[in-house]
Amino acid sequence: MKRNFLITGVLLLATLLATGCVVGGGDLPDTSWRLISYLGDDGQTVRAAAGGTISFSGDGTLQGSAGCNSYAAEYRAGQGQIVISQPVATEMYCMDESVMEEERRFLFLITQAAGYSLDGDILIFYQGDGREILAFGRMI
Repeated sequence: MKRNFLITGVLLLATLLATGCVVGGGDLPDTSWRLISYLGDDGQTVRAAAGGTISFSGDGTLQGSAGCNSYAAEYRAGQGQIVISQPVATEMYCMDESVMEEERRFLFLITQAAGYSLDGDILIFYQGDGREILAFGRMI
């Protein structure tokens, strides 16, 4: 098991170095965003309603609210590419099942992000194939 983690870590490090990703990634540190929309399970864009947020720090960590629960993860970003680790989240139960579903989908999708674009007050995450999976608006 430890060997698999070591191999995965070495491969991730090699990928980050090869793609120019850096801790804290260029234009993302010290910014905060509110989820606007996300890619639903059916492949359709869904307007976010649960109030998900994401805030990037310069030390390569991010945190936010997924709707009911808070979460944190590590990230590496640069040159329009991003890698986000599996988030660690609190495990509170939310009475509204639709909020729980949106939260589940959001926490899954941030780990699928391979690229991003920043255009003024809009941040978009993309899958490796270029498909838009998450859209955020800047929090003031």
